[in-house]
Amino acid sequence: MINLGIIGAGRMGEVYLKAVRQNLRYKVAGICDMNAGLAAERAAQYGGNSYDSHREMLKKEKLDAVVIVVPDHLHREPVLDCAEAGITMLLEKPLSTNVAQGREMLDAVQKRGIKTQMAHIFRWIPQYIAIKKAFEQGELGDPLKQPFKFTIAFSSPQRCSAGHKTVRLHGFYCLM
Repeated sequence: MINLGIIGAGRMGEVYLKAVRQNLRYKVAGICDMNAGLAAERAAQYGGNSYDSHREMLKKEKLDAVVIVVPDHLHREPVLDCAEAGITMLLEKPLSTNVAQGREMLDAVQKRGIKTQMAHIFRWIPQYIAIKKAFEQGELGDPLKQPFKFTIAFSSPQRCSAGHKTVRLHGFYCLM
């Protein structure tokens, strides 16, 4: 049984909690969020103890691994503290919002030999693989830079508001 801690109980934290609940090899030991009420709500729903401080969770729980799903600009402290504690990490991308902190985190995990994985989970979803292949084969033309609203919506191909065929997943709304 792998004792797991979740640092960040928001939307992506719950995505991981739902996945962990389906895998009998894992047990949620602790859930941490700066919003103590949200951490308690998730712990009541998915198990484990709730914390409003990742440091407190690291001290009180015997964790084998953690999933860090806090906002990008808050990655530094949990990564450094988990590295210091010798705990394996899965970290949502990006590593950092600035190069200096990214190097500091990388140095910390390498110095201590901590297993750390960046979560690029969407690269293995069949729809993303199909889109990548279509771009590589020139079927979709040149990609355009366009701001988009972040969403996690998996559905079958449909028509976007402009009438073009689209695949709605993770922010792709209208591919022409």
